[in-house]
Amino acid sequence: MVVHEREQLVTADDLLNLKDSKFLELVEGRIIPVIPSGDEAGELALWIGYLLMGFVMTNDLGTVAGADTGFRIARNPDTVRSPDVSFITKARLRPHTGKFFEGAPDLAVEVISPSNTSTEMQEKIDQFFAAGARLIWLVYPGQRLVVVHYPGGTSKTFREDMTLEGGEVLPGFSLPVHEVFKRLRKAPTPTAPPSTESKPE
Repeated sequence: MVVHEREQLVTADDLLNLKDSKFLELVEGRIIPVIPSGDEAGELALWIGYLLMGFVMTNDLGTVAGADTGFRIARNPDTVRSPDVSFITKARLRPHTGKFFEGAPDLAVEVISPSNTSTEMQEKIDQFFAAGARLIWLVYPGQRLVVVHYPGGTSKTFREDMTLEGGEVLPGFSLPVHEVFKRLRKAPTPTAPPSTESKPE
């Protein structure tokens, strides 16, 4: 008879207390190493966070967090994700606890690096929306476009001559896409953008 050992799953608290210096996420109790971003993606994420922070603070809408912030978006087993930039509405903010934020951010922003696969990003999109996210931006530096995903599986691609809007998540927010990429120091890569696109009703 073959005896299979039961896999020891990791909890969000276990992850928080790890002494490992690597950047890690947690997916259904299993630790997932996250490859650090290159200089392009890292700088772009910080710039987007800066643009969002200015609007959010001026209008007292909530808070903006960076890639070091973990969100526990599922329990038993736990899943903890850390988007590159996130926005949380004022109504959902609670006193700081030193632990991961419970639930998904209202807006999650991911800057796509060469190491990111379409399967990985779709999994994140599904997990964030299942946990209550209301808007997700996937930012593609090489093509200089932003794909906005909405609950229900719809999405829309915004190119440099278009304008991002916050809708009900960030009322009054408007940002020309070319402003997102103005700090990039190289020409856009001539590759085809994501082909799947649908516009919400």
